[in-house]
Amino acid sequence: MLEEIKKVKNKITGIGSLPYDNVEIGVEVICSYFKEIPYWPQFPKLNFYEGMIIQVIEGLPCIKFDAENKLVTFEFSEEEINEFYEKFENKDYEFFKFSEKFASGFYSIFKKNIDSNFLKGQLVGPITFLSSVKDKDGKALIYNEFFEDLYVKSLVMKGIWQVRKIKEKNKIPIIFYDEPVMASYGSSFFPVSEEKIFSLIVSLISEFREKEEAIIGMHCCGNTNWSIFLKNDIDILSFDTYGYGDKFLIYFEEIKEFIKKGKYIAWGVIPVGQDFSEKINFEKLRKKFDEILISLDGKGLKKEKILENSIFTPSCGLGFTKKEYVSRIFDLLIEFSEYYF
Repeated sequence: MLEEIKKVKNKITGIGSLPYDNVEIGVEVICSYFKEIPYWPQFPKLNFYEGMIIQVIEGLPCIKFDAENKLVTFEFSEEEINEFYEKFENKDYEFFKFSEKFASGFYSIFKKNIDSNFLKGQLVGPITFLSSVKDKDGKALIYNEFFEDLYVKSLVMKGIWQVRKIKEKNKIPIIFYDEPVMASYGSSFFPVSEEKIFSLIVSLISEFREKEEAIIGMHCCGNTNWSIFLKNDIDILSFDTYGYGDKFLIYFEEIKEFIKKGKYIAWGVIPVGQDFSEKINFEKLRKKFDEILISLDGKGLKKEKILENSIFTPSCGLGFTKKEYVSRIFDLLIEFSEYYF
């Protein structure tokens, strides 16, 4: 399945969110730019149901949503936990679906006649989810081993539900688990051990692969300990190359082994949000990326091999980027594809 990416001419895709409050406009933009690896977009400015954490709560046990205060809370319920494990054991994926209220872009893009072999989906990863939801004592769920298992399995089921819907359209599914909280790894604000984070990712990926075949990626939009991802059994590692490409190079040995296995790196070469301005141009971005290629090549990882196992993306989702910059960012992605591929 992963080998099929090599047949793609324009290996570009997006991370997830767009800054529009009109779903049809957003989906049309995706379909016009991403002919070979389109993705379903999220619209955080449309309503709060499309926010990263809130979007996944349907079907999750003990999770309550206060719509008035836009707050996700945890309330223990043995009945809900028992129901969850029953649904999980019976592989009732439909129970864990995204409804249109929470994922309008998913349903909208499925109404299109997309002429591509791939379709990318995404959802929040377990580390970010468990770090964001707190129990009644204000303690994040990531510090409770019982609930770790519960919600890793929940996010696996929601990922597989996407995969099965994508396969119904005869597309090869790519699923990214997004982990923005990993940008805080190693700080006093996030005192979670490397062993625990690694084991959570191992649990997620192994549970997923036991039940379904798909291309699985992970994305982080900040600097982190990249060896945690590179040593795991993911297919694609996606990161903010524009902001942290030099930090990524520290993990050369892990990068080399990752690529040697035929895995892909999704280079986030185009800045988004406040990092993007009219001054951004292709030549500046190309030179910045070339410095990375030259550095890796100088250590023994050939440029041709790197590019063979590369995808280009924006550095992160565009949910809070100015709307007028969206086309420019995607145009720059196409320039990268035309230049390097």
